[in-house]
Amino acid sequence: ASRPAAAVVAQAPVPRAAVVTQAPKPAADKQESARAAPVKPTPSTPAPAKPTKAAASPPAAPRSPDEACSGLNFFRKAFCVNRECANSRFTQHPQCVALRRDSEARERSERERQRGG
Repeated sequence: ASRPAAAVVAQAPVPRAAVVTQAPKPAADKQESARAAPVKPTPSTPAPAKPTKAAASPPAAPRSPDEACSGLNFFRKAFCVNRECANSRFTQHPQCVALRRDSEARERSERERQRGG
C-alpha cells in the first residue's frame, strides 16, 4: 500500500485562488438535479472596519502658532509661524502681535537707513 519512490513528487502548497474545483456532474434525473443544485460561491470581502474613538473625534486645534508649526526645522518653522499669524485665528495671539511689532520696527529702520537718516 505504499507508493514506489519514483511516484512520490514534492508538491508546493497551492494558493486558494489557484485551486480548481470540478463542475458538478449532470444529474441522472430531475429529482437528483434539484438536490444537487450548485451552490453559488460567496464573495470573500473583509468585514468593514469598525470606527475607533480616535477617528470619531477630530484632533484638538493648536493653541498657538508654535504648536501649529511644531516638528518643522528652523527655517520652515519661521515661514509657518508667519503664515499662521496671518490666519484670523492667531492675529491677536501674543506671539503674532510681537512678530508684527518686530517686523514693523525692522521695516521702519530699513526706510530710515535708505533715506540716510
